[in-house]
Amino acid sequence: MTNWTDLEHAYGGAEDVPELLKAVEGPEDAEAWDELWSYLCHQGTVYSASYAALPALLGLASQRPPANRHDPLMLAGAIIASDDTPERVSVDDIRQKYRAELAAFEALTHEALEVPELRGDATTFVFLLQTLLAFQGEPVWQRQLESLAEDGYSVTCPGCDECLLLAFGDDHHAVIEDDEGDDDAVRLPLVPALSEALTGIGARLHRFAEEHGQPGVAHQLTYLFGSATCPACRTEFSPSDAVVTLG
Repeated sequence: MTNWTDLEHAYGGAEDVPELLKAVEGPEDAEAWDELWSYLCHQGTVYSASYAALPALLGLASQRPPANRHDPLMLAGAIIASDDTPERVSVDDIRQKYRAELAAFEALTHEALEVPELRGDATTFVFLLQTLLAFQGEPVWQRQLESLAEDGYSVTCPGCDECLLLAFGDDHHAVIEDDEGDDDAVRLPLVPALSEALTGIGARLHRFAEEHGQPGVAHQLTYLFGSATCPACRTEFSPSDAVVTLG
């Protein structure tokens, strides 16, 4: 039994966590899940109660069909991937302590990624893939992959330290971030890598996306692991390498 009174969440003592967990046991309740996220993974920060909640989140995920377990999987993935942890907490030690739960989470996430209906939802696929990487302990993309499905990546040019936005929408480009939205801003196109030239984690993610019926995500990944040119100093660099420096 977990002694929640000895633990903390974002707003203080964690004695109310069991009640918060009970609130998400029933039908989908976005407000209840938002509240649980706020308490256990507030803006990416985690607490002693966050880790203690992992077994309960595993129970919730296990009780739901693959297409309906995204909430507990993604919250658990965000908790274990967080690098904003309590003082004197070793994530390696946490992973060791909950190694059985993480293996079970990984299996449940694989099942969720196999759901046919997911093939029409690239955004959820990217978030679930990032969740899978969190359970597997991938050091960078367990936190950074989601931006591929959102507004893109804010990075620093390795040549001139200019702040750049790398956009992965219909028009793949690099632009000086301060000039975003300026019609006169110089936007230089990103150059995709050949899929057969991808290696390491890039090749692995690309292959996974193709095997799971996500050609659009696979295409985006060729740009992420391709090359970019800084609009300010014309330095060529790898978008993925620039993201890696973000941690």
